[in-house]
Amino acid sequence: LYLEKECFSNSGTIIANSMMVKNDILRHYPMHDNKIQVIYNGVDLQKFQPADKDIKADIKNGLGITADKVILFVGSDFKRKGVPTLLKAFSMLGRRDVQVLIAGKEAKTRYLSMAKKLGINKKVIFLGAEREIQRLYSISDLFVLPTIYDPFSNATIEAMASGLPVITTAYNGASELIENRVQGFVIDDPSDAGAFAEKISFALLHAEDMGKQARLKAEEYPIDNAVDKIRSEEHTSELQSHSFISYA
Repeated sequence: LYLEKECFSNSGTIIANSMMVKNDILRHYPMHDNKIQVIYNGVDLQKFQPADKDIKADIKNGLGITADKVILFVGSDFKRKGVPTLLKAFSMLGRRDVQVLIAGKEAKTRYLSMAKKLGINKKVIFLGAEREIQRLYSISDLFVLPTIYDPFSNATIEAMASGLPVITTAYNGASELIENRVQGFVIDDPSDAGAFAEKISFALLHAEDMGKQARLKAEEYPIDNAVDKIRSEEHTSELQSHSFISYA
């Protein structure tokens, strides 16, 4: 914490990747508001984009997925990113035509046991680590991340670029790109499984239209633009003989 304080105190420019992070910094390290610039993470719009139906069908068949609708979760820290809330919410849906894919790491016994106890173990697939994550976005209909805290979830904007509506929490910096009922939903309480179940049901019914809006929003944040903005801030700091720090 001492080193962090020194970095913030001695840097002329601080880049935060969301307003949430900027506000967190200001709350813990009082300083002038203008010292912190917000630059959202960008996304590779070529790598992550909506897939056509044939590609989607081929990948589904390869993974043995038979459900009509697919909900996707991507994250390595299952507890912090809300897998328990997702499992509870999914158990409330009562739909047989939906499967949940959980990717990021191997599932611990407690998550497998939880899915079994909730009666959804046959509808939840724990995929472990996935090198070609864009394949999973391409076959999914909805991305859900009930995270407790994420400065800015890259998976969120990747999902949006892939044409998926997103349901996440207000504690995800990337939620600042989401307007309720347009690109998805932002839920205030990460533990409110009932709220997630309600929004998941709505989003699955309107996934196509909301997914198109999500893609349009993601197109406003190409990764090249983010890099250019960071370089510009770095150059400005050098001209002013200031040090520079990017914080996420």
